[in-house]
Amino acid sequence: MHNRNDSVEYNLYLNEIGQHSLLTEEEEKMYLRKYKENGDMEARRILIECNLRLVVSVVNSYPRVGNCEKMDMIQVGNVGLIRGIEAFEISKNCKLATYVTWWIRHEISRFITFNKNDIRCSVTIQNKMDKLKKYFSNENGKAKRKLNIEQIAEELGYSVETVLQIMDTLMLKESVSLDAPSSDEDSRPVMNSVKNAKAPNPVELITSEEQLYQIEELLFTVLNEKEESVIRYRFGFDTEKDLTLEEVARIFGITRERIQQIEKKAIGKLKNRMDKLNISSISEYIESF
Repeated sequence: MHNRNDSVEYNLYLNEIGQHSLLTEEEEKMYLRKYKENGDMEARRILIECNLRLVVSVVNSYPRVGNCEKMDMIQVGNVGLIRGIEAFEISKNCKLATYVTWWIRHEISRFITFNKNDIRCSVTIQNKMDKLKKYFSNENGKAKRKLNIEQIAEELGYSVETVLQIMDTLMLKESVSLDAPSSDEDSRPVMNSVKNAKAPNPVELITSEEQLYQIEELLFTVLNEKEESVIRYRFGFDTEKDLTLEEVARIFGITRERIQQIEKKAIGKLKNRMDKLNISSISEYIESF
């Protein structure tokens, strides 16, 4: 059921972001150069604010799922927008909007997947952010900043993934001691055990992100929004887990058979595009760039 408060907040938000004019191509290039080459934070702010409507557009292409309120999805999408701007290279031969759309969709899809089965309560991201801020701002805040992520998650009753997601949004990661020992026996620093241990080395990360972008560009340019979303869920583009036909059907509120039809059509369209390019596989497509 649609939340009336969510609708009011959404409309107020639309009025707020509508005050920021869309950038022309030349303006966008100018602000990107100022930020990327000179570290101009005002240029960064303008790039973010003038692309907030893009986030709303992407959010509106997704179905409403479980406790995933629209404003929650917009907040998560805004994190993706910021990450996309940070990762964008002005040497790339593509528009900023095309590039950051992948990051926005990535964050939103992950959020939907993590929350689609959350029927325990209707606590929104804002509630969780408020709770985490209160957690760090009370009289024991300084001491608690020395706790590792696992301990914070346990005290708040959240998963480690949820705490990291909230910290991303609040820009609080730097407030957690990177040297705080983990609760496991070898006492490794928390960020080594929770985050860095799962991350590839920097060169591998750049290569991986570039390849992902190239694959995403193929999906974005060939498929419509529903086809792309189905493929992303079915093949784990955002979740590192392939969802079953039944799981994807529940997300979209349609039958398993309909999802199968959409998937088959999408795969056919991708194959046709690759055939026209004389490319036999996704790997070969990546190498063609």
